This record gives sequence, structure tokens and C-alpha cells, in this order.
Amino acid sequence: MFATASAGVQDIADLIGPQVHNLVNDLFARGFVPDKRVFELLETAAASTRAANPPTPIKRRSLVVARTDLFDLIERVRGQKSDVVRQHLRGADTPERTGEAMCVCIELLVELAEPGIAMRVAEQVADMLPDEDQQWTTRVRAVADSLRHVA
Repeated sequence: MFATASAGVQDIADLIGPQVHNLVNDLFARGFVPDKRVFELLETAAASTRAANPPTPIKRRSLVVARTDLFDLIERVRGQKSDVVRQHLRGADTPERTGEAMCVCIELLVELAEPGIAMRVAEQVADMLPDEDQQWTTRVRAVADSLRHVA
């Protein structure tokens, strides 16, 4: 099974980029990747991709990756107090709801964190959102811009 899937695995590693290790570990820990061999194939594919093509900074990614990164950012900023903010992201089950939940989380973060921290998180999230989700990028950037004079 895995030998025939290796081309697809390489494609996945190419799309995910250098953070493939952290994302696959997270997926494995949550039970989404049931077989550790998939993880090993992704690691091998990512290593060969890095060797063949030096990594270039990725400015735009997917809504799903932005959401996952927002979970991590909120956890780092708020620690144990992040549950209220993170709950909005957990319930999002469509791209539309995910974008809305991300904006709500950023707006809540403005109320819960220092302005400078909230501004940096909003800027990071805006940079992660793909071009096709321009409405969310614009909304998140507006939050970041509103904090510039305070931070």
C-alpha cells in the first residue's frame, strides 16, 4: 500500500512544507494518522524535498493550517486560560465557520491579552490565510491595524 502511495505522500510533504514533522506528529497523536509508517514516509519525502529544493518562506497557507497554528498561538499566549478562545475553533466545521471562528478568536484575544501580543498573533494569522480567503485576511488585518497605536 505504501509503495504505491509514496508519490502522493511526496505531494503532501511538498504542500505542507518544513512544518510537516510537527503537523504529522499532531495528527498521529490525535489518531488521524493511524499508522506510524505514514509518518515515516512523510518524513522521508520531506527530507528529500528539502535536499532537492531549499525551503523558501511560505507566506500563504491553508485555512486548516492557519486554524491549527492559531490553536498553538493561543495556547502559548493564554496557557490554561485558552479554553474559552479555543472553543470557538473546535466547533467550526466548514471553511466559512472556520474563518468566522478565527476572527472571533482574534477579537477575543484582543480582550484577553496585551495589545502587542494580540497584534502579533493577528498578523501571523493573516499571513497564514490563503488568498482565496481574502475576507478573513482583511478582517484579521483590521484587528492587527487597530492595535498598532496601542502596542
